[in-house]
Amino acid sequence: MHKRYVVVTVSYGMTFRFTVNPYYLLTHSMERVQKAKPSRAWMKTIERIKLSPLALLTDGSRSLVNVNTDKKLGALFHGLEKEFRHALRKPVFQRILQETETYRDKIANEWTGKQNHILRTLHDIAGLHIPKKSITVLVTHPKLHNGWSVPEKSIICWGHPEEWRNYSMVYLCHELLHILTHKKLPQSNLAHAVIELATDNELRIRLNGRGAYFHEGKSRVGHSELQALEQKLLPQWKRYLAGSRKEKNLIDFAKAMEKRRL
Repeated sequence: MHKRYVVVTVSYGMTFRFTVNPYYLLTHSMERVQKAKPSRAWMKTIERIKLSPLALLTDGSRSLVNVNTDKKLGALFHGLEKEFRHALRKPVFQRILQETETYRDKIANEWTGKQNHILRTLHDIAGLHIPKKSITVLVTHPKLHNGWSVPEKSIICWGHPEEWRNYSMVYLCHELLHILTHKKLPQSNLAHAVIELATDNELRIRLNGRGAYFHEGKSRVGHSELQALEQKLLPQWKRYLAGSRKEKNLIDFAKAMEKRRL
């Protein structure tokens, strides 16, 4: 029986709702298939999909080249629905779905056990009020590398191998900060760099009880294109962290750094 979601109620009044959306999982699996090198059975399914109306979901413009009447448009979407239902029933996709649900349960349980400590630590670093709201985490297969947010809808899309301890916990908080700073900070490299300093680095080190900025063992942490900017921010960031708890506000810090045009 497909378990549709797990609800986790967090201290601070925040609720995290971990869910697997089969329709999103299917389209995400189609988009990521080339990089992920999945099973031969899934590759065969994808090759069929590329020749079917489902190609509309990943290559819409090509699929619409020969659609020039309402009748053809209707036929295309009718075919899309039919192929979607067919793909969802395929044994290979059902296996992907099952593995994703198992992964969903794993990270939901990990979040449940650590949520109070994680959010308290995040609050100590960012100094931001944790609002009473519901966050939906759309979980995808961990081998397909997913991590982004839809701040206006309080949605986090997540699925990734655990490259180091607390990996998913750290990046759920990374995406949570994108939601909490939505419309309060510009969508800029600097704002993103500050979020990486707070979560990918400082939060990771505090949760793991060890570590260094920008590296975890042999792995580089964060987006490589942001690290030069983060290195420039680091002295000011360290001074920010050394300040009193009452003085901490990640949004104010980011705005101050924007004014310096770093």
